[in-house]
Amino acid sequence: MSDGSPSKVGTYLLFAAFGGGCSWFATSLAFMEIPIYQRSFGLDLSNRLAIGYNLGTIPCWLVVRSKQKWLWFLLGTQVCSVLMLCAAIPGSPFFSERLLVFSQFLGGFVGYAAQFAAVPFLMNFENELVGAFWTGDSATSVLAALVALAQRPQRKTPRFGLLPYFAFCGLPVVLLSAVALAVIQHTNVGRLADLNDDDKKRKSRTTIEEAAVLIVQKKDADSTKVPPATSCRLRDDADTDDDDQDSVYTYDSSQQNSTWFVWHNRRTWQLAAVVFWSQFADWGMGDSIYPYACARGVGAIESCEMWTNELSLAFQFGGIALASKITLNAADLRRTLWLPTYVYTALFAALVAMAVSHGDDGEPDSPREESGRKQQSAFHFDDRLVVAVMATLRFLGPFIRNVVPRLIQPSYPRSLHELMPVFYGSVGILGNVLGSATATALIRLAIL
Repeated sequence: MSDGSPSKVGTYLLFAAFGGGCSWFATSLAFMEIPIYQRSFGLDLSNRLAIGYNLGTIPCWLVVRSKQKWLWFLLGTQVCSVLMLCAAIPGSPFFSERLLVFSQFLGGFVGYAAQFAAVPFLMNFENELVGAFWTGDSATSVLAALVALAQRPQRKTPRFGLLPYFAFCGLPVVLLSAVALAVIQHTNVGRLADLNDDDKKRKSRTTIEEAAVLIVQKKDADSTKVPPATSCRLRDDADTDDDDQDSVYTYDSSQQNSTWFVWHNRRTWQLAAVVFWSQFADWGMGDSIYPYACARGVGAIESCEMWTNELSLAFQFGGIALASKITLNAADLRRTLWLPTYVYTALFAALVAMAVSHGDDGEPDSPREESGRKQQSAFHFDDRLVVAVMATLRFLGPFIRNVVPRLIQPSYPRSLHELMPVFYGSVGILGNVLGSATATALIRLAIL
């Protein structure tokens, strides 16, 4: 950076402040208050709020061909979502499930649209600043969790109400995000220089490009279906067998064959599968089914839900922060991507088993509304197990999900840097929507 520019830490914090209010903040605020809302609207409110924010995917197509002006529109929409939460409080004429769901619709639109507006915008900046954006989003969610911890929404009489919580915790964060965006656009701090030769001058802060072996080959047009091209070999999972042709991905050096490079690149589909699964299991189904797991454990439902939300956001912050700083090696992603994905899958299976566990009469268990405790299940587990499983899921899911954007800059030609976040964002939306639909079907069929 030139003299007078913010320090490296200052730049990271600036982008984190931008991400703090320009993604999932409004949905995090609402889910922190689930114990209060459920006293009026029932146990399946969490599922209905999840449906609300997933409906936010519908207008996202407007943002696919994004410009920077959409970032300001998203921040304005976030303000509207928080203001609706301020209005939908007990005793207010606006206190209704419909308004809460519509607020989540707006918040979900902002969260999903950030994939199509903010991430392509960030592809023009240093690699770790993409992670800084998502770290900021998670950090403000942790802030919301800490304030809720002091509020104690699981109690029948919280220390303070919903209006102070949303007004003093929600609005300042979004306004700070707007200030950070203005500074970024005005100063262009952290922006990459215009590169004529991506492979030589890319300023990624990971070691992934060190694992990418660039081989320039001249191919006879008659001997291959692919036009003469610059070949980029990314060695998958420490596979050093030069005869493995599936590991060789080719794109045209003139960038005319970019789409061929994407769709015939095995790594593209591997990462897409990770994105889909992380969204389907954790957020798509997880947000809807964890109250049912709490309802079937041994302990108080509202306490289980509160601690699940609190620790989940704290662990989510840890996962995203780690993903933004960890050194990645494309030649061996076993420990940094695949092992976490396998553990994540096993824990999700455990969460589903707890949520659908039946009592001795073969019927799903229900909470005892007056005492806040549950009937016994076919197998016994403590509420703390639900909290631990959800917290770990919320560490691993965001971690593997946020490793993927950091693989875009070093793995694809510069001409694809704005396309690939849109592609992976679309896959993530599909996973979220299908996961929410699956959970809704399980609830409607009385399986949960």
